[in-house]
Amino acid sequence: LMKQHGFSQIPVSDGCEIIGVFSYRSFSLGTLRFEDERTNVLNLTVADFLENLPFRSLGDPFEDVIDDLDRLDAVLVGTPENLSAIISAMDILRYLYGVTSPFVLVAEIELAVRALMTWSASAIQLQDCFRRSLSNLYKEENLPSTVDGLTFSDYASVIGHGDNWEKHFKETFGSTRTDVRAKLSGVAEIRNHLFHFRREISGEEFEELTLVRDWLLRRSKMTQNKQPRAKLEVA
Repeated sequence: LMKQHGFSQIPVSDGCEIIGVFSYRSFSLGTLRFEDERTNVLNLTVADFLENLPFRSLGDPFEDVIDDLDRLDAVLVGTPENLSAIISAMDILRYLYGVTSPFVLVAEIELAVRALMTWSASAIQLQDCFRRSLSNLYKEENLPSTVDGLTFSDYASVIGHGDNWEKHFKETFGSTRTDVRAKLSGVAEIRNHLFHFRREISGEEFEELTLVRDWLLRRSKMTQNKQPRAKLEVA
């Protein structure tokens, strides 16, 4: 029944009070206690395999339950007389993945863009690209000198500039200048909403980030494979 309904543990009550939890874990550990070869564990009862999980309230700090989750894989939320939920380590993992994965995607995108730009042109050539495409946005003394000093919106401006594209970025980024600029501008807009916590991003926006990340990683692998290998010199 647990497998059929997708549960790894179930609370067991006696009347209105929770007296323990039955789980794959508690059953596996419980069978080790019965060393009598004449005992068939399948003839035992659920009560023979219960274990106690700690109860936590909804207001408890998250860090207070980490050790319990590490040790027991789950905690109970509520009280023995009023159980609200069971939270497992996998529940926490899925929640944290949902919260952090958009930020990870944006970070991967930004690092890939920087790498591709660095492989596309020398430091001096990149500075020339910045002057051509960003001089209307920055005063001369504030003009970025490296890719690390660019904002995300700057990436689209620099890479999508006509002269910059033809001279340096066309082969590295592939596709068309219009398409690449549109992809980077779209990510910049999603990034602004995400990093300023204006709203949660939609499923379509998450998919867009994933597609752009995958595209950039492919271009990075293709470009990296073309980079000259450093020769190993033996003294």
